[in-house]
Amino acid sequence: MNDSQLLDAISQALYSTKETQMSSYELGKYVVEHDIEGDIIECGVAMGGNFASMILGAVSLEKGTNRKFWGFDSFEGIQLAGEKDTQQAGIGEITHNTDVPYEDLLVSSGITSHSQEQVMNNLNTWGLNKYNIELVAGWVQNSIPLVNDRINKISILRLDMDIYHPTKYCLDIWWDKLSDGGVVIIDDWALDGVRTACYEFFEEKGINPEIHTITNSTPTYFFKKTKQMISPQELFNCNEYEEIDKARFENFDQLGIDFNDKNILELGSGIGNHTKFLLTKNPKHILSIEGRIENYEILQKLFKNDKVVKTLHFDLEKPYPKFNKHFDWVYNYGLLYHLKNPFEALDYLKDLPHSNMILETCFLFDGKENNVFEGEILTQAVSGYGSRPNINLVMDKLLEIYDTVLKPTQPNHIWYNKNESDESVLYRIVLICKNKK
Repeated sequence: MNDSQLLDAISQALYSTKETQMSSYELGKYVVEHDIEGDIIECGVAMGGNFASMILGAVSLEKGTNRKFWGFDSFEGIQLAGEKDTQQAGIGEITHNTDVPYEDLLVSSGITSHSQEQVMNNLNTWGLNKYNIELVAGWVQNSIPLVNDRINKISILRLDMDIYHPTKYCLDIWWDKLSDGGVVIIDDWALDGVRTACYEFFEEKGINPEIHTITNSTPTYFFKKTKQMISPQELFNCNEYEEIDKARFENFDQLGIDFNDKNILELGSGIGNHTKFLLTKNPKHILSIEGRIENYEILQKLFKNDKVVKTLHFDLEKPYPKFNKHFDWVYNYGLLYHLKNPFEALDYLKDLPHSNMILETCFLFDGKENNVFEGEILTQAVSGYGSRPNINLVMDKLLEIYDTVLKPTQPNHIWYNKNESDESVLYRIVLICKNKK
C-alpha cells in the first residue's frame, strides 16, 4: 500500500479528524525533511492512529527510517481529573474528590482504554513494526523516569492525555530535550485543564509561541525557537536559490518575452531578487506583492525611492485586493504552490485587469490535490500550508481564463527536468498564459 492507502487504513484507529491525522503525518515528515534531530514521542497513544501517522510521515523519507519512536500510555484509559481540570474528559462532570495528592488520581476513568497488545497489533497490521518503535506502559509520571536517560533529543512531542497534570509534567521534563525547531502538538487544546498547563508552562519559560491551529480540528501545535532564525537574505541568497534563479533568469531570456515599457504585477516577490531582474527588462511599472512581513520589510526598503517599482504587503490567502490599473503581464514565480487554496488564487485572475501571465509552479501528476505542511520557513507558505495541485486541474483552470496556455522550453535545472515516471513527488513547470478572455 502507498502512504495514502495506509493513512486510510490507520484512520480507522483515530479519535480525531482526518485533518488532524494529516497534520500528524506532515509534521512527522517535516522534522525529518528539515533535519530536526531527535526521537518522535507521543504520550497518550490510544489505538495508535496519530502515533502511526507521525511514524509514516517520518519514514516516507529514507533518512527518517532510523528514527526512534516512543509511545507512552497507561493502556488503562485516561487518568482522573485534578483540581485544575474543569471536566473529566470523555465523561463530563467531575464527581470525585480532586483535593488529593496527584498520585491518588493515577486511576483510570475507564475512558479510551486500549491494551498495549492491541496497539502493537495495529502497528504490525500497518507494517510499521519493522521500525524502531518502543511502547512504554504506565502513567507517564511513573514511566518516563524509567526510560528518560535513553532519550537524548526530541523532534516531536505529541501530548494527548486530556488532563492538566500529565500534560504539564511532560512539558516540564522534556522541554530542554526538544531540539530547536522541534514541534509540540497539543491534541487536547479544547480542554481547559490542558490549556492551563500550557499557559502556565509558557509563563514559567518566558516564551510566547505562535499557536498553530488545524482545520476542522481542536488540536494545536507550536515550535521551539531558541536560536535566532536564519535571515531572509541568508535563505534567498543561499547557493541553492542562486542556482535555481540563475536557471530561471536564463530561461526567461530565451523565451523572448517583451517587458519593455510594460506594466508588470509581480506576485510573491520575496526580498526582491526577481524584482531586480525584472528591472533589467525596462518595464514601465512594477507592482511587487509579498505576504511575509519579514520579507516585505526588506523589499520595501530596497525599492523605497524607486520610480518604477512600488511594493505592497499582502497575503494572498486573504480577500484579494482590487486594482483599477491594467497589467500587461503577471509575473507569478514560486507562489501558487505556497498557497493553501491555489484555485481560489487562479479564480482571482479572472477579475484581475491584465493580459498575460508567466506562471511557475509545483504540481502533481497523480490526480490528487494535496495540501502540504511547509512550516515557518521564510521562503514558504505564510499560512504554514502550501499545495501541490494536479497539473491537469491547473491547466483546465488556466484555459478558462486565457485563450492560450503554452509549455515553453523549461529552465535548465533538475527541478524542471522530470517526467511522470520519476519517483520524486515534486515536479515543477513554467507556463506562458496569453490573451486573458
